[in-house]
Amino acid sequence: MANWNYTCKNGKALRNAIDGEDTVKVLKALINCYEEIRSMLTEDDSLYDSDIEVSIYDIQDRLNGGDTEEDDVDILLEEFYDLCDEVRIWVA
Repeated sequence: MANWNYTCKNGKALRNAIDGEDTVKVLKALINCYEEIRSMLTEDDSLYDSDIEVSIYDIQDRLNGGDTEEDDVDILLEEFYDLCDEVRIWVA
């Protein structure tokens, strides 16, 4: 069984957006999750801060440009969950 270092409480909103198949809501929920994670990181995990910043920028760019293709959203979700696995973040 995995030991989790953090808990992302915005995960429920993310799952609801995914279930609702609303890509704009998914992207906004992802931003909220990334911002929550960034606020929880300790100095030991600060190396992930730049990755999080890039992800947020990429998501905001897609929202501002209207480029919300489902395949792109799937890739962004995969990147998010990969980060969570690497940093040991439970998405509640």
